[in-house]
Amino acid sequence: MKHFFFKILLFSIILIAFLGFWNWRIDNNIYNHEERKYEELYANTKNANAIIMGTSHLLNSLNPKYLDNDVYSFYNYSFPGAGPKFFYNWFSKIYLKNNKEPEFIIYELHWFLFDKPKLYRKLEHDSEFLNYNDYFNLLFDKNHNFKLTLKNRFGLIKYNDFSNFKNLIVKKTDYTPFPIELINDGFVPCELSESHKKKNFGNNLIKYSIDSVEKEYFEKLINLFLSKSIKLLFLSSPEYGADPNKYKKLEVNQYLDSFAKKLNIPYMNYNIELYSGEYQNLDMFSDWNHTNSKGAEKFSVEFRNDLDSMLIY
Repeated sequence: MKHFFFKILLFSIILIAFLGFWNWRIDNNIYNHEERKYEELYANTKNANAIIMGTSHLLNSLNPKYLDNDVYSFYNYSFPGAGPKFFYNWFSKIYLKNNKEPEFIIYELHWFLFDKPKLYRKLEHDSEFLNYNDYFNLLFDKNHNFKLTLKNRFGLIKYNDFSNFKNLIVKKTDYTPFPIELINDGFVPCELSESHKKKNFGNNLIKYSIDSVEKEYFEKLINLFLSKSIKLLFLSSPEYGADPNKYKKLEVNQYLDSFAKKLNIPYMNYNIELYSGEYQNLDMFSDWNHTNSKGAEKFSVEFRNDLDSMLIY
């Protein structure tokens, strides 16, 4: 009997060691813009006093190097699928605990801002990037999902795509369409293959839902910014196929426009008031809502010039 239990113990030790090594290799080899953002959040090497918050739209379109000046130093903290609830939790529970309050925030608005299926991201999804203190606080926070937080801490479970097993184990991989070598202060363009681009152009079908919880968290988040006297700017970046007349009539856009005016927050919408036909150029996008390097450079420069002309900063 002792011999049997010894074999079980030995097998368990070997299995745990193997899984531990496998998990370490995956964690070490997957490195993307999300991990880079959290490294900057904790290290604060740039000492940015202005931050950009949005979805992959702003992640791919707004490069801080064109915005930095003598007053503000920017960092792009946009994440794919990030909605108001995610950013409320991220800003209040992670960012503010590890950084000074920013002086200026550019926050992205768009017609699917309250569409929960499209903006799927939860803070629990980023648990692998958190330091130990923030991770354990999140793990035992009753307002968050314990299992989801635990699962996303370990690459072995989180990145369980066995079709990509070789890349996960053997070499560093981005695991996203956002090239590591093009990352700059949180910004990274979207670079997709020509075949993928052809499949995704023209898919700008405006179908959305308005989730009351996301809408509530949006108002809570903006009020949190204002309560700390943070200078705030709303921004909608260009979309391929945008129709200003159609966009203007959308219920969600009417609400956002009214909300911005009520709180006297500047709102720069490049799909309605600041619409330009120049962005209806396929060469500037990887799909209808994600700019490539060319589109991102054009928009970043234009946005900076518009900021200067409006004397916003």
